[in-house]
Amino acid sequence: MVYEIEGELKLVGGNSIIELPLEIGQNFHSKAHKRLLCTIGEHPVHLALNRRKEGSFYIRIGKKHLKAANQEREGKISFRLEPDNSTNQFEESEVLQEVLMTDPEALEIWNSFTPGRKRSFIAYITSVKSTDLRIERALKITECFKMGITNPREVAKIKL
Repeated sequence: MVYEIEGELKLVGGNSIIELPLEIGQNFHSKAHKRLLCTIGEHPVHLALNRRKEGSFYIRIGKKHLKAANQEREGKISFRLEPDNSTNQFEESEVLQEVLMTDPEALEIWNSFTPGRKRSFIAYITSVKSTDLRIERALKITECFKMGITNPREVAKIKL
């Protein structure tokens, strides 16, 4: 199930959102596809399908992804939308994978996490541009795992 969509980006409370046609939202939702892969030009974005109380559907796209795709935060947008079948349903962190491969204890803890928790840790690492900072964060995460700290918000607060 892949859709080519022409839509309208709207800025709502600082977020860029796209209202999805009801039929498309219902098709993804009925098949339990809550995580989607949105491709803008050649730029893939992993995101969530959001549903409002009244039943309409939308997706939210971050500023950094729009910038990478040379897309304004408001206005017309063309994109492809499909179920996200990637492992963590999020951009992969090669740095984290390398660190986990060198630490079997941390890898075992990592493998026990839900996909949502894994996405939170990957987002924490990939939110910085510097490779050195990404490595520092990946090492910090694995040390925290071994200390029993597995909440992403708590890990972010800790200074090692």
